[in-house]
Amino acid sequence: MSRKKSSGSGDATLSGVETAIPKKIHQIYFGDDLSERLKANARELRDLNPSWEYALYDAHTGEDYIRTHYGADVLQAYHHLDPRYYAARADLLRYLIVYREGGVYLDIKSRFDGPIDKFIRGDEGFVLSQWRNGTGEIHEGFGIYRDIAFVPCGEFQNFHVIGAAKHPFLNAVIEAVLRNINAYAPWHAVGRTGVVRVTGPVAYTRAIFPLLELFPHKRVRHEGEIGLQYSIPEAYDPDPVRGGHYSAVSDPLVRMSAPGKIASGLFAKLRSLGASARRRS
Repeated sequence: MSRKKSSGSGDATLSGVETAIPKKIHQIYFGDDLSERLKANARELRDLNPSWEYALYDAHTGEDYIRTHYGADVLQAYHHLDPRYYAARADLLRYLIVYREGGVYLDIKSRFDGPIDKFIRGDEGFVLSQWRNGTGEIHEGFGIYRDIAFVPCGEFQNFHVIGAAKHPFLNAVIEAVLRNINAYAPWHAVGRTGVVRVTGPVAYTRAIFPLLELFPHKRVRHEGEIGLQYSIPEAYDPDPVRGGHYSAVSDPLVRMSAPGKIASGLFAKLRSLGASARRRS
């Protein structure tokens, strides 16, 4: 993945980066059947944006997309992610899709408050937002991690990924996530924390933050400024294939040999004991 100018239409900045965000909507769901609530949410998104292309990727079409457009090495890294961590696989897939296609990725449980054109001009290059996570705010404490303590207001949200094709921000994110997968070791985090750090918002933020002054983008304080709602009511959906939630998985995020899994379990137990000791002190 190079950082050369895309061959697509649209304005380019002096940095050689395409800024036109194409009218393409991407969503991901790995289960066999969406709940009625989520089906209605996706249908509303399509109905509000009739001039936008729409694609919903499942486990099979997602793998086919990676195989076709990125090849065996990237697909292998994707397969190294334990499928029970479906959120981690969806993280990597969304980055790969938007990097190649451009457009708007949106979690299946999330929504815009109106037509996308009302909130996204289409020439921003890339769009970033953070949480209303201050004391007393709607998402108090969200997105605050020691790994990104240098980022004011915490993580960049990745329930939406909005950008031009081939934008350098996503190039950096994909490279970082692939490195994280390849470097994953038994002592690394599992469960929700593992996903956040290896493929999710922490990885996303750490890759993008050093590039903010270099490439075109629009950064807003929170998702409401671009008409986004993080989650519709009653949208909770457990593991779409097996039930349960990925945050409850205690095995390694990346598939390992039996000795590696045993070592990972021991480190996870030590972390849990340490956290319990800190809470008691």
